[in-house]
Amino acid sequence: DETVLDAEAGRAPGSLFYGLDRMMDNIKLGITRSKERKAEIALKIAEERMAEANKLSKLNKPERFERALQEQEKAQAKLDKILNENSTAEDVEKDLGVESRLQMRLMNHTEKVTAIKNRILERQAGRMSAEQIAKLKEVFARIEQKAIEQENKTSMKQEKLKEKYKE
Repeated sequence: DETVLDAEAGRAPGSLFYGLDRMMDNIKLGITRSKERKAEIALKIAEERMAEANKLSKLNKPERFERALQEQEKAQAKLDKILNENSTAEDVEKDLGVESRLQMRLMNHTEKVTAIKNRILERQAGRMSAEQIAKLKEVFARIEQKAIEQENKTSMKQEKLKEKYKE
């Protein structure tokens, strides 16, 4: 349902308050100490950026839409950096439930990315040239691949934690 995907969109590129919105997101990430909580916040930001791209794709303002996709890729990269950080002993001792919740959210995120990609491509088919559509598909391929990689990393980490708890 389109309204569910749009409901997560925050201030979008072109909005007077977009810079403030991004700054607040960065502050939240900066003050959060728990790696798992940081990953959850970064995932929420990446989802918000994807919803903003979806929302802007309905308008006939390709520069704002393209910027939203660039911001989504940046948010996805921040999430990736957090997921790649080495876990401390304290992180490993935390309950597996945190990793399970994060894994479920990452799976949901991957599904949303694919759904939004399909809607945007359908919507833009009549508005963009074949070259622009090809470029858009490349961007979405990178975003989808990153989402799948993040989902797989978390799944592997969850399996390692399960093994550690068995010991």
